[in-house]
Amino acid sequence: MLLNEVAKLFKRVVHACLVEHLEMVDPNLAENHFGFRRGRSTVHAILRVTQAKDAVGKGRVVIVVSLDISNAFNSRWLYTAVVRPITTYEAVVWWPRTKLSTARNKLQQFQRLACTAITGCMKTTPTAALEVLLELPPLNLFIQQEAASAAVRLKTLKLWGTAIGAHAEILEEAINYKPLMAAPNDRVPKQYIFGKNYTVRLTEEQYDWSGTHELRIYTDGSKTRTGSGAGVFSPEINIKISMALGAHSSIYQCECVAITEASKAVEKRGLIGHKIRIVSDSAAVLRALDSKTIQSGLILECHQALEGIGKHNSVTLQWIKGHSGSLGNDAADELVKRGSDQTLLGPEPIMSLPFYQLRTWLRHRTHKLQADQWALSCGTLGTTGYSVGVGVTCYADDTLVTATSKTIQGAAILAAVDSALSGLLPNLEGPGIPYRRF
Repeated sequence: MLLNEVAKLFKRVVHACLVEHLEMVDPNLAENHFGFRRGRSTVHAILRVTQAKDAVGKGRVVIVVSLDISNAFNSRWLYTAVVRPITTYEAVVWWPRTKLSTARNKLQQFQRLACTAITGCMKTTPTAALEVLLELPPLNLFIQQEAASAAVRLKTLKLWGTAIGAHAEILEEAINYKPLMAAPNDRVPKQYIFGKNYTVRLTEEQYDWSGTHELRIYTDGSKTRTGSGAGVFSPEINIKISMALGAHSSIYQCECVAITEASKAVEKRGLIGHKIRIVSDSAAVLRALDSKTIQSGLILECHQALEGIGKHNSVTLQWIKGHSGSLGNDAADELVKRGSDQTLLGPEPIMSLPFYQLRTWLRHRTHKLQADQWALSCGTLGTTGYSVGVGVTCYADDTLVTATSKTIQGAAILAAVDSALSGLLPNLEGPGIPYRRF
């Protein structure tokens, strides 16, 4: 009961904020927009429909287009955040069962229940079309994705061992798909850190200059098409560092390396008893350093470097808005660009890959397998084209193999529309409605 009351209170707060934004900011809403607008309600929307009905009675032409999925966001969230994780629990052990046709059919039936509950579609709507429409991979492929992710994580934490059996094949399949999966990644066992010799400030300063007896160091990281790099700049202690970090490093890693190098530069100069403010425009890295838990080896190394200089100095990590006109931040950005343009000598990657990158590759593999299955299912049904409106045409043939995900999703939507309106096609065909099936 308490949760319901709190939820209602939160709803009122969000509603008030939305109404204030729509009235004050003036986002140029359409005249027919009724949601979250003061002085407009469902009654006004019904009156507008009544006006359309009266216009039809007077012989006028009225076109109404309506597309809505009732409660789709909440239902999909409930399935992806609660139901599906329960289904995939400990999938690294039992995932080989998903290769059996009987298990795949049961999983497909289970996910179809969720898809129909989310969309409220007709019984004849294909399951594959619903999955593409809702961006839900087939459940058997998702289970294999989660099993591969767990296998890679266990291997990184040195808990995988010399596993023998059918379930161990998932790691080999992942490495065969992307050989860099076998490279070291950044995941480390969770570390709990409560006391720190430095502070983190995530609020922007009013003035961007050094205070009394304060040393200011600017750090930055970036990634371009040519590579990635890190830069450190400080006019007070004459620091100008430009580093090339290769093609596989992320912006997050570059920003973290820049703070680590700034700490090492301070330690090399033997500074004691100073106020040191390290300025960075990466709120993500600063939040990770401010957290009580660390699971990234790069963040752990940065924390240790800050702890070293924090024993003898007052160290503060300060967030600054990027490209805000700060001369120090702009100087660090120039050093970053210089490092990104440099050619890195030696094998890559030079740093451990972030664990989220491995998960991204696994998701891409799942999406590719889903696209292949979708193209195959369309091929078994024959070459079909759908055209809705002017200049919107989608073909469900071999070209879908190289089509983008949005094109495939568009084909799924059109297939669902065709399934729903198949009984109405004789009445729809005519010069006034641009819908045809061929």
